[in-house]
Amino acid sequence: MAWAEDAAGNTELKAGDNVTAGNYTLSKDIAAGTIYISTTDPVTNSGDGVTIDEKGQSTSDAYKNLKFDCSAVTGANLTLKDMFLENRSDTSPLVNFAGPDNKLNFEGTVVMDKYGSGQGTYANIHVSLPWG
Repeated sequence: MAWAEDAAGNTELKAGDNVTAGNYTLSKDIAAGTIYISTTDPVTNSGDGVTIDEKGQSTSDAYKNLKFDCSAVTGANLTLKDMFLENRSDTSPLVNFAGPDNKLNFEGTVVMDKYGSGQGTYANIHVSLPWG
C-alpha cells in the first residue's frame, strides 16, 4: 500500500489502513472506522492537536467514530499524540488490545470521549485476556 507523507515526513493514515511500525499522521479528512495495528514494533499516531478553552472544553475538531484495533497481536506498542477522539455511534472501544504486555502511551494532549450509558456501553480502552 502506498501512503502519502505529510510535511514532517510522517505517513498519513485513513480508516481501514493496516499499519506495522513507524510514525503516522491522521489524515485531516479521515473517515469514521478502524485503523488496524498488527505489530509489536512502536507505532505513533499523531492528530492535528487539541485546543482547550477557559472553561476546560475542547474547541478542536474531533476524529469522530475512529478506533484503533491492536487485537491482532499481543504486546502492541501504540502511542496517541495530540488528538481528540469522539465515539457516539457504536459500542466498540476506541482502543482495543488483546492479551498481555500491551503499551498505550499518550503524548501532548489526547482527549478520548465515549458517549453512551447503560447496557451495551463499552470502555474507551479494552483489553481481552487470553483464556486457558
